[in-house]
Amino acid sequence: MTSPNSVFAVRFANTQNDEGDDRLREPFANFIENKLGNGFLLIVCGLPGTWKTETTEEVSKIKSYPLLRTDLIRLEVLKNEDIFD
Repeated sequence: MTSPNSVFAVRFANTQNDEGDDRLREPFANFIENKLGNGFLLIVCGLPGTWKTETTEEVSKIKSYPLLRTDLIRLEVLKNEDIFD
């Protein structure tokens, strides 16, 4: 698991730093702690291996928000179902 001070290679759409390039303006954890308000819903989707789980776990930990993972919910809901018939 990564620490809250880790910098993730996350690119926010249409954001550029003062030098005009797309590098992250500040450490990801600092952005989440200081600039992302309360009461938000974060929905993450993407290709396999693109740090979705790691990023959402970090946001959940920093903000003390619950993390709902649909793959785990589906496993629980369908645990007694034969979905391959």
